[in-house]
Amino acid sequence: MDQETGGIASLVYKTSGREMLDAGKGAFPRLTGCPNPNLSLKPNPPAFYDSAQSKATIDWLAKGPVRAEVRAQHAMPYLKLETRVSLAAGSPYVEVCSRMLVLVPPHSDATPADIKEGYWFSLAPAFPAITLMRDYPFGVEATKTQTFHALSFVDLVGKDTGLLLHSGTQFFRRDEGGGISNLVMREWESHFTREYGWPVFAEHRHALLPHSVVGESRESGQPAPGRPAYGNAECLQAAAGFARPLLSRVAMPQQGELPKVKSFLEVTPSNVLVTAFRRKASGRLELRVVKTEGRETEASIALNIPCVKAVETDLLGVKQGDAALKGGSLQFTIAPWKICTFEIVSA
Repeated sequence: MDQETGGIASLVYKTSGREMLDAGKGAFPRLTGCPNPNLSLKPNPPAFYDSAQSKATIDWLAKGPVRAEVRAQHAMPYLKLETRVSLAAGSPYVEVCSRMLVLVPPHSDATPADIKEGYWFSLAPAFPAITLMRDYPFGVEATKTQTFHALSFVDLVGKDTGLLLHSGTQFFRRDEGGGISNLVMREWESHFTREYGWPVFAEHRHALLPHSVVGESRESGQPAPGRPAYGNAECLQAAAGFARPLLSRVAMPQQGELPKVKSFLEVTPSNVLVTAFRRKASGRLELRVVKTEGRETEASIALNIPCVKAVETDLLGVKQGDAALKGGSLQFTIAPWKICTFEIVSA
C-alpha cells in the first residue's frame, strides 16, 4: 500500500514472484481529471484532480485472519474520494471499492459522442501489455483501438504474465506507457432537452487478478507458446464470480436428506459456459450455453436431475432437432463462439 495515498503500490504474483504494478506511475486507483470551471456556485475549482498528489487519511477496517481491509479517504476541493482495498484468505484477487462525492463535474466534451474528458481511474502494469482482451455479450476478443468498451473485464496480457482487471464501468482508454484508464464519471448532456448533469455520488468495484501466460491462442484455440493458459473461459468465470456472488444463508448444522456435496450441472470442457438455466411456463427446462474459445469442441453436461428427453432449439424456443441424452448426460458438438439452447423434459 502507498503510505500517502492508500492505493495499491505493489502487487506481487505469488506463483512467479513477479511485480505486476508500476508504482512510479501512481498507485491504483489513481484518480485524475479536469473539473468544469464554469459553475458559478462552485467557484475556483482546481485545474486538475490527481489523487497521487493528495495525502489520504488511512485506517484499518479489518486485520484478518480471514479478511484484511484498509480504507483511505481523500478530501480535495469539491471532491471526496474513499477507497477500500481488501484481501480475503483463499481469494486469488485483491478488491478495491471506491466511493466518490463530487460537487463539481468533469469538464464537458466538445462533442458528447467523443469521450475524452471525465474522471478516470488509471492502472499502470509493470510489464509490457502485448494484448488487451475485453469481453462483450457472449464473446471475448482482442482490441487494438485507443478507446474501447468492456462488459466486465479487461485482461492485460504480456509475454509471460497477465493481469485481469474486473472493471467498475465499461469505458476504457489506453494511456502512454502501456497503461489503461477506466472512466468512472463524466458530465452528460441531453441531445433533446439540452439538460446536463452528473452523478454526485458514485461507487465502483474493481478487482486485480494476476495470472500466468502459457498455452493456446485466445482467438484460434491452436497451440501458441507465450499465450494465456488463463484463457477466455477462466476470465469469464472469474468475472461472473466477482460480479454475481452466490447468495448464502448461515444455519445451524443438521442432518438432512441431501448429500453433503451435490451439483445440479457439471459442464465439460471449462470453455463451455452455462448462461441460462430455467424452468419454462410449460414446466420444461431450458438450458443455454456459449462456447468461449476459437475451436470446435465436443461438450457434455451432466444433469443430476431425472431427465427423459432433450431437444435443441433456437433462441425463441423453436425445435431445431433432437439432442443426445445418454445416462443423464447431454452430449453435443459446439462451434467457436456459438450459442446453443436446449429444452429438457424432466421426469
